[in-house]
Amino acid sequence: MVKIVGLQAEDASRLLPLLSQVQAMHVRAHPDIFHDDASETEREGFLRGFISRDDVTALVAITEEGYVIGYLIYEIQARDASSLKSAFQVGFLHHIAVDETRRGQGVGSELIMEMKTRLRATGISKLRSEHFAFNTQSAALLQSAGLSPLRITVEGDL
Repeated sequence: MVKIVGLQAEDASRLLPLLSQVQAMHVRAHPDIFHDDASETEREGFLRGFISRDDVTALVAITEEGYVIGYLIYEIQARDASSLKSAFQVGFLHHIAVDETRRGQGVGSELIMEMKTRLRATGISKLRSEHFAFNTQSAALLQSAGLSPLRITVEGDL
């Protein structure tokens, strides 16, 4: 059985093994964008700083034995109306990671369900996220959670 709970910034080090798995996957796919030479202290500092923001929440999936086997980090984004766009408030899923030995077992879906419950409780009714095109596992997870493409980003060499 897995329990989904909030994670405080001071416990950010518990996410490092999963962050390393995801970072390695991104480095393999896009070494021109991502690097893996940051120290553990630097990575923990990044996570701690991000999670400590008032508009950011981290959730973890914990086994009965106390192991973190998944996490996600989301933000509540609010934008004022402009001359071109309407005002909006959405939940934005920045990070989601599930231990590679536990993928395909519903852990990511459980994390997303808990995030959605928490967002609805604050009156938010929209969720957004983004993922790299190579990451078909994230694409499938987000699609199964009811998300569909809204905007496409393209890139090319000059």
